Amino acid sequence: MAWVCILIEIITGFGIIKFFNISGQHFEENANASNPFKIMSYNVRMFNLYNPLKKANNKDNRDSIFKLVQEIEPDIICFQEAYYDTDHKFKTIDTLKQIQKAGNVHAYYPAVRRNHNFGLVTMSVYPIINEGVVFTENGKNDLSIFSDILIGNDTIRIYNVHFASIGLSSEDFVFVENVSSLNIEIADSDELKEGFANIVKRLKKGFILRASQVNLLETHLNSSPYPYILCTDLNDTPSSFAYNVLEKNMKDAFLTAGEGIGKTYNGSLPYFRIDYIFYSKGINAYNFKTYPKGFSDHFPITSIMTLD
Repeated sequence: MAWVCILIEIITGFGIIKFFNISGQHFEENANASNPFKIMSYNVRMFNLYNPLKKANNKDNRDSIFKLVQEIEPDIICFQEAYYDTDHKFKTIDTLKQIQKAGNVHAYYPAVRRNHNFGLVTMSVYPIINEGVVFTENGKNDLSIFSDILIGNDTIRIYNVHFASIGLSSEDFVFVENVSSLNIEIADSDELKEGFANIVKRLKKGFILRASQVNLLETHLNSSPYPYILCTDLNDTPSSFAYNVLEKNMKDAFLTAGEGIGKTYNGSLPYFRIDYIFYSKGINAYNFKTYPKGFSDHFPITSIMTLD
């Protein structure tokens, strides 16, 4: 497992220092700030529609996600890999509108199969006065939307983005698990070389796709008339090209206001930080938090934000 992580770091360039933070700034230190709000970013893996964790009921994790959102009480929520059922047999966003305070919705579902709708959802307790799409890949989860939100007398732009996936197959994860358990047969065979070669090939393809997508997003970010926040499943580490493009003009809320190890990926690859809240000038971040809940293959993240 360690060798897999080292291999990925070698490919992307060592940036391990951005995987943890000793001490982040707390909102209590700036209590005079006006209009503080809590923002949440969460890849919910379709609210467990297909039950990949093999729970007794595929609604178990969905309901756990509902309860977690209620407990956290975010003012703005960005869901990636969201799902909506127009037949209301597997309720998601319709239920969330009723049970928590962020009731204004910008939903974009470019992938539609009968009553099944897949895409991005941004929810807000504040009015959404404008919305749009930055990029979308047909038939894929690679999506980017923006929502202009009115907070008091100020307008901010919220970007909700899901970048191209890491691209590892189920066979790749089996290989990683075998390596991590010190499977001697694999360690002593050509299967080890082949397994690593397949992972490198898939990672490289993902890097190239995300590089193209992040350039499209950067152009849109630079044209924003408002201060902006980017909530994203980047599917890439802080060592990556995509991360460094975004960090040029924005701050990473985890590095500003987080503490400890920033792991957000709930899967076989350990200590992966691939979910982020970035923010531009005119915005401040406090009390960044990761919730290590196993209801999805990603952990939700939050931060308290204020406007200058």
